Amino acid sequence: MAALQELEHAFKDCMLGETLDMRGQVVSNAKASAEERVHVYVEGYRLRLLEVLEDSFPGLHGLLGDEQFGQMGRAYIAAHPSTHPSVRWFCQHLPEFLNSTGPYDAHPHLAEMAAFEWAQGLAFDSADVPPLDMQALATVPPEAWGEVKFQFHPSVQRLDLTSNMPKFWQALTAEEEPPAISSDEPVAWLVWRKELDTHWRSLGEDEAAMLDMAQHGASFGELCEGLCQWHAPEGVAMQAASYLKLWLSDGLITGIEVG
Repeated sequence: MAALQELEHAFKDCMLGETLDMRGQVVSNAKASAEERVHVYVEGYRLRLLEVLEDSFPGLHGLLGDEQFGQMGRAYIAAHPSTHPSVRWFCQHLPEFLNSTGPYDAHPHLAEMAAFEWAQGLAFDSADVPPLDMQALATVPPEAWGEVKFQFHPSVQRLDLTSNMPKFWQALTAEEEPPAISSDEPVAWLVWRKELDTHWRSLGEDEAAMLDMAQHGASFGELCEGLCQWHAPEGVAMQAASYLKLWLSDGLITGIEVG
């Protein structure tokens, strides 16, 4: 058993790039040295991880092009070796990597594209929970509405972007001419899955704030108070109800808690 564990650890070290020495487990032959033979497996592993990055981030691939994407991918593999049993989670640190590693950190839209695509992936892979319908709200007594709290679909993702990466991504995937890359004030974005389709849309400041509060457990009464920053007090209940209706239509809400 000890010999098998030693072999497994040696092979893992090779795959993670710590060494190409298999400690005598792989030997040279007339065609190639032991190191060259091990390198075939190591390079195959790297190429598979690069394929995972390409599949998960087609928009980023389109921004960088084949050569630069490959260079970036290998740098990311070296900085963040895959450690999870599922290769699905290998990509999770890419937005942070691009935002903190040169030369990519000089181009913030790269990290934003990665964050936008990662949010789409999380939304698509989330658990399938049936959404709530409008009739469920009709069961709430009027006097209890101030204490109602909301549960959201696991697919709901929120992010703020300063660039036009969603429009750029949409053009790339539709094989259309993408717009010029632009940056402005941060815009709130919502990403979620409805049935088998991933959706996204931008949010106004008021809706974004209300959604963030609701996801953190704020009651309907507290949401109305928060909206007073943007709307007259006499109109906030109607505005909050309007957003709730939209969220229900989009399939964002999966349950309510009264009291």
